[in-house]
Amino acid sequence: MILCDTSIWIRYFRKAKDPIVERFISLLLENKVCTNEFIYLEILQGIRNEDQFHLVKKLLLSLPFLKYNRITTINFAIDIFRKCNSKTPILTKPMDSIIAANTIENNVELFHCDKDFDLITKYFPLKIYQF
Repeated sequence: MILCDTSIWIRYFRKAKDPIVERFISLLLENKVCTNEFIYLEILQGIRNEDQFHLVKKLLLSLPFLKYNRITTINFAIDIFRKCNSKTPILTKPMDSIIAANTIENNVELFHCDKDFDLITKYFPLKIYQF
């Protein structure tokens, strides 16, 4: 399974014509995409159209969700955020540390277009999906 970050979903929703979106669609069709509560939250909170909201919610709920232990995952995310922010450059979005912690805990790859995750890989064993 591959966890696809919100940055990938946004490109998909904007119908961007690029290889990243094409690969994402292939992964969806191959049933290789999973999600988590954090990406679910990020995606759905940004949808303003009610009909689109319900369609996307249904799609997301059809995907496997990664497991997490609330306090363990949050503590790991805090460690990630603090370690990365003791360096330069720093993480700009705390939610990315939570997504990274959950990805590492589940030993899956993360498909993304977000520089924060590249920074995290310098200090933590976050697996990045390459195609």
